[in-house]
Amino acid sequence: MWDKKGEDTSYKWFDYLKKKLLCEAIEQSKEPAPAAKEFTGARESDEALAALSDEDLVKYAISRAPKCNSMNFISVGNKNAKNVKLIQQQLQAAGANIADPEGTFGQTTLIATIAAQKQSGIRADGCVGSETIAALKIPIKGMVAKQVRRGKFSSKDLSEIARTNNEKYFGNPGGNPGNGWQSSLTSVRRYNRGLNFSLGAIPYQGTTAGRRGAKLDPRWIKDNIERARTAAGSFRINKHVKSSLEAAVEESRAQFGLPMRNVGGFVVKGTEKGFSSHTWGAGIDFDHWVNPFSRGGVLSPRLTSNARKGGKGTDRYWDLKNPSGQTWKQYLDGLGPDESAMPLYVFVGGPYGDNGIGKIFNKHGWKWGGDYRGKKDGMHFEYLG
Repeated sequence: MWDKKGEDTSYKWFDYLKKKLLCEAIEQSKEPAPAAKEFTGARESDEALAALSDEDLVKYAISRAPKCNSMNFISVGNKNAKNVKLIQQQLQAAGANIADPEGTFGQTTLIATIAAQKQSGIRADGCVGSETIAALKIPIKGMVAKQVRRGKFSSKDLSEIARTNNEKYFGNPGGNPGNGWQSSLTSVRRYNRGLNFSLGAIPYQGTTAGRRGAKLDPRWIKDNIERARTAAGSFRINKHVKSSLEAAVEESRAQFGLPMRNVGGFVVKGTEKGFSSHTWGAGIDFDHWVNPFSRGGVLSPRLTSNARKGGKGTDRYWDLKNPSGQTWKQYLDGLGPDESAMPLYVFVGGPYGDNGIGKIFNKHGWKWGGDYRGKKDGMHFEYLG
């Protein structure tokens, strides 16, 4: 096809079209640069961390550092030069190249920490807590209470915390009665006897039986009990186990949405055989209306009916789902009027003996009452002293 000037207009048109399509193809092939990932300091799941690039993982750890340090753990910017130095020495002994000044938790210390956490198969977030200290055998004392075995105990099992407390209140490091105070060390209640050795004996007058039957040394309360503020509410707890509990609550909520509320930590109570773990400030109860203390480990028909109707604030749990995607409300509505429901933590986290919520708390040093051999106490968590 030719125009009046003798030029091939068809060729010119096809040539224009070819160039236009080529330009469009080039533009379409250009992938936009990925937006830089932003981190707010909120906790990411283990799966989300595993999917991050090394660069993003460092950014996440830096954003998370203030929260880590506030929980009595150690990360970027921590002011405890002595403990940071111990971390650096352990990392360097393992072959890490750290350029940060001694006692300064900077970027190279952070990168080495993350690498060591990955190699150890633990959560790699650059936050040095009890799990990292144990895995890397970092000789830091007093950050968290020492856990001791159950059964028979001797003076060699006493933690530094226990020795210091015992000397102050009883006048002897072993925690034997003294200075006018009876000692929880003489208790015959065996299941939490280890708390005497990890947190120290409790100085008291009166009786361990019942609620508030004993008068505790007010100095002990002032020195050891602090208020924790978590997404599951505010409560008083022993300061030496506070950070591990806060970490457990945060991780469990991130994965399961639980716990949601608490009904108290520190309270003076026990039996004639000895104090409850609550008296040490080493026990806490969560979401009690849907995780009752029971012989069969289930909600009674009365409590099941209450949860179905949303009584006592239980409607807050209705939208929580089990691994199959069924909501708690759908499950409850499917039960007969006289049927008993499984506890909420079992519905959401899995069966007794293999429960995800219980495993998270256990990892942080806390035992779930749902793992008791006899009666199940699904609301209760206690420090494994």
